[in-house]
Amino acid sequence: MVIAAAWLVHGLKRGNDRLVARLGREARRDWLTGLLNRHRLDERLEHELERSRRTGLPFSLLTADIDGFKAINDAAGHAAGDRTLAAVGELLRGELRMIDAAARVGGDEFVLLLPATAADGARRAAERVRGAAGAVATGDGSALRISIGVAEFPADADTADGLLRAADQALYAAKLGAGGESCPTRRTATADHLQV
Repeated sequence: MVIAAAWLVHGLKRGNDRLVARLGREARRDWLTGLLNRHRLDERLEHELERSRRTGLPFSLLTADIDGFKAINDAAGHAAGDRTLAAVGELLRGELRMIDAAARVGGDEFVLLLPATAADGARRAAERVRGAAGAVATGDGSALRISIGVAEFPADADTADGLLRAADQALYAAKLGAGGESCPTRRTATADHLQV
């Protein structure tokens, strides 16, 4: 009887340990895409700011969103939109380096953190992501298009909020273009917009 009770307690503890570990992972991840959530991104961004200030190396922050995402949801339904978001998560995990971080921060909004990467390297990474996105079919059958804005620490801003604002402004400028562009930050001429 005592042995059976011990096995039961042991089994319950193992199950509880697995549940706690799973909940810990889920607390750091977006449930749909598997990317980091906003809270975990904020932690990584603060860590990268501290490291870059200490080492003097730049890093880049990119904001991205899916062009025409509302139309995908409207035409094919929210389940198709969810599949599109999951595909973007998979695409970002496949295109980024191990040291990079990608997060879903809102509906179809994503933030990419590229340590030890200046704006030129970030624009090349953005173009790789955009090129790979073109090979993904959305829920309504069209090719996936993503617009991306790029900001570099410390050239464009030296705080987390400042970097997010600078990258958002660059994203907005890209959206004002033909869409599906990666846009440099304010300090670079808009003629440098990249088009695949």
